[in-house]
Order: sequence, then structure tokens, then C-alpha cells
Amino acid sequence: MLSYNKEARSEVLKMKERLANRGYKVWIDVEHITAGGSTLEAMAKAVEESSLILIFFSEAYKNSTNCRAEAEYAHEWEKPLLPVRVQPKYKPNGWLGFLLGTKYRYCLTEADRYDSEVSLLLLKVQELITGVQQPSLDVIDGPVIESTVEPLLASAPLEKAVNLECVSWTTQQVAEWLSTSDLSNFVKCDGKMNGEMLAELALLSQHHKDTFYSMVGQMQGVTFFDLLRFSCAVKKLCQQ
Repeated sequence: MLSYNKEARSEVLKMKERLANRGYKVWIDVEHITAGGSTLEAMAKAVEESSLILIFFSEAYKNSTNCRAEAEYAHEWEKPLLPVRVQPKYKPNGWLGFLLGTKYRYCLTEADRYDSEVSLLLLKVQELITGVQQPSLDVIDGPVIESTVEPLLASAPLEKAVNLECVSWTTQQVAEWLSTSDLSNFVKCDGKMNGEMLAELALLSQHHKDTFYSMVGQMQGVTFFDLLRFSCAVKKLCQQ
């Protein structure tokens, strides 16, 4: 189901076309709500029967009574929500900020990130629909919430980190590994990251993805291919 305010309709229709071309059955109001019919009843049925909801959020979305009812009803039914930003630099607050929390926020408002963000979103849709986990490439570009991040860091599987070969590496060895893996620009540590830190980062990316991608979301210039390279390099590291 695609939940949006009319101001974002052109972008939403493009996403609907992408999803339909991949064989997904997509509910969108312009195709399912008819004149004279009950809008609320149609929206409720759509939420109840949908596998997931894409929320194309903006200030106009937040201020819409119908959009709020739709989003809150989806939350009540415990439907997976995928937030998609359609207003440049908009950060949701109030009821919408509370509802979205620290969920990954896909961004369709920056030209240099557009294609990669669409790819990430489609991967996540496929994962949620099929139940098969795709490569972990979701990016959150919202703020890291300190109260959420710290407990997760504390609960990271440190016993597994100790077993990684890199845990005893020096800062120089880490720098060489980053360079060899073409990750020097992705992890800009200025020679301060040692093996223990790298092991922790690797395991966060594998076992605490919400924390990891919240951290990545604060990095400037991180691309889809940077994440692919890091994911591949970390998997090799964990297999050593």
C-alpha cells in the first residue's frame, strides 16, 4: 500500500509503476477509491489486507487528517512501515516523528542519491514480501538517537568480536585492510581505528543493523556501492 499526500502524487505514481513492473500488487487510492464510495472504509480495508505500507512523508502528510488516520491504523495493525522522504530536508516531528521513530528513512529528494535510494527501497520491499533477507543495504539518514544507540552498543556480541582475527590488529594493519578493501573513504578514521574497534564495527554491521545504519546515516557521501563493498569485506573478515 502507498500512503501519501496528493502533493507527492507524481513521485508516488512512479514508485507504483516500479513495484507493479516487479510483479507486486499495489494499492493506491486513485485506482481504488471511487466517487460516492466510503474513503475511510476503503483505506481501512487496504491497510488490513496489505503486507506493508510505504509512507511518503512530508509536512503536508503530517498535517493531513486522512494520512494520519491511515498511518496510525497501519501502526495499530502492526504493519511494516517504510518511510520515504518526499520533501527536501524535512524531519518529521509530533505524531509522525513518534510513529516513524528510528526506522530507516529512504530519501527521494536528492538527485545524486535518488537511484541508489530507490534500489535500497526495492530491496527492502522484496525482503519483507518474500521473507528472504536481502543484502543489508538500508540507509537511515535521520538523526542517531542517543538513548537508542547506547544500549545496543552495550549489548553487542563481544564474545564473537574476540574471535575475529582482526581484533589484535594495529592501527596500521587496519588502515592497510581498509585501503586494500577500497574502504578508506567509507571509514575515515585518520589512523585511529585499531583491530578491536574494527571488530566491533564489523559485528555491529552484522548483528545490530539498526545501530550500524544509524551511524552510517551520519556519514557524508556514503553511496550504495560503498555499502556493498563494506558488506562484502566484512563477510570475508568474519569467515577468516
